[in-house]
Amino acid sequence: MNRSKEASHLLRIVAINGRVIQKKWGWLAKDAYFFYGSYDKASASLELDVELGCSRSIAKESLRRAMRGHDGSLEVEAYEGLIPSDVLDRLSEENIRANGVRTASSQGGIIWDDKKIDYLLSASKNSLFKYGSRTDNCLLAQAFNSRFFRGKLVATPGKIAYALNKYRNRNSQGG
Repeated sequence: MNRSKEASHLLRIVAINGRVIQKKWGWLAKDAYFFYGSYDKASASLELDVELGCSRSIAKESLRRAMRGHDGSLEVEAYEGLIPSDVLDRLSEENIRANGVRTASSQGGIIWDDKKIDYLLSASKNSLFKYGSRTDNCLLAQAFNSRFFRGKLVATPGKIAYALNKYRNRNSQGG
């Protein structure tokens, strides 16, 4: 099966599974989504992958389709979503605003605001964080974590190197 046929087949499965979710677990799926605020967590809590006999990613996308509805493509009858699109869009925006920082930090991410970027760029020029002409990313990561994350290991030397490269380039391009 070529890639486009395989992709169409998977999308068709997602559309069919979305309808199955609506019929079998509609109110429960809706409640799980409202409680967890994400398709991934809601589908995992309902064990939709086990119930539907598919992968976790297919189960998550199927739940998304159940919530948003299906347009009638892929030879699958159209159906309305469990939650109106405008409500889902508003919920997504609220979840991003409310949970964005917590989610990023819990997953080891860093929200790079101007204060952190300025500190990083400035500290990287300080001789305390240099060995020869190179920046000591290990030492800089320790100082960065102490200042912004109460010493918790969030910024690794690799993340520091990546951020320095990204923001030095951005600043040198005038952006």
